[in-house]
Amino acid sequence: MTAITSVIKPQSQPQSILIDPVEGRVTENTTITVSGGIFVEVSVCQPPHDGIQSIDLGGKYVCPGLIDDHVHVTATTGEADLKSTCKNIPALMNNLRTTFLAREMLQRGFTMARDCGGADGSLKDAIDEWLIAGHALSQTGGHGGWRATFSDEDPTTKCCAGHRSGTGCLYDGPTECSVAIMSGGGVASRLNNLAHPQFLDEELSAMVHTTASYDTCVTAHAYTIRAIRHMINNGVLGIEHGNFLDKDLAELMAAKGIYLTPTLVTHDVMATPPYDQFLNEDCFKKKCSRSRFGLERSKSCLRS
Repeated sequence: MTAITSVIKPQSQPQSILIDPVEGRVTENTTITVSGGIFVEVSVCQPPHDGIQSIDLGGKYVCPGLIDDHVHVTATTGEADLKSTCKNIPALMNNLRTTFLAREMLQRGFTMARDCGGADGSLKDAIDEWLIAGHALSQTGGHGGWRATFSDEDPTTKCCAGHRSGTGCLYDGPTECSVAIMSGGGVASRLNNLAHPQFLDEELSAMVHTTASYDTCVTAHAYTIRAIRHMINNGVLGIEHGNFLDKDLAELMAAKGIYLTPTLVTHDVMATPPYDQFLNEDCFKKKCSRSRFGLERSKSCLRS
């Protein structure tokens, strides 16, 4: 943010209609003063300050930037179905699609995104306006491991942490584990079951220790009670999805200050054309199984 905002001159934006989600109100005829990319003053029915650039918004709405708490910007669109997406798309093509996806998100009003697997530091540096969490990690054949049951890939892509496609890397052993993880089976990974937990206690301990040294925490993609409990018992402080969460586990998460990101919108999106044809039959069944529980269990968490 610093590199960009340092060259932006202060400006006033009179005649704006400000949407204030904190107060839950909409205020007309406001003048917004911006400095360094930050709102520093909001006044009503007041002329702009002298000596700074003024941009008359002419009654247009102004809304604070939206935040998307769970994205995979490198899991790009462009292929017709999951099978085509799982093929080894050239890195350059995926990078170009990623920049397109990032731009589209910004145009929809999202100025901050929390990437839960796939994006790395180079993308964060390239689009300095956004927050990107880091790599998702998966052991061989697990959630996020999208290789076929057989492979003719170059041998160099089969080594530890050597294969990368979209959202996942392959990591073997506690010394290679850090940041964000897939803790159980996934909807889009056809070779495993949602109920199967992943990673050893020692590997999870390495991840939690590494992130704690950077004053941050580990988040885990987990759907089932078994997978979620496995993560909680090993110090993970964020649960993505959590569609099969029960009341007891929700209360335990609340007591430990563990965050849940339900991602319920994906159920509706994946049922809407053309995305309803994206998953193969096995993956579609897994999606349907989690859809039935997601909203109900999320409400249980709120009550906890």
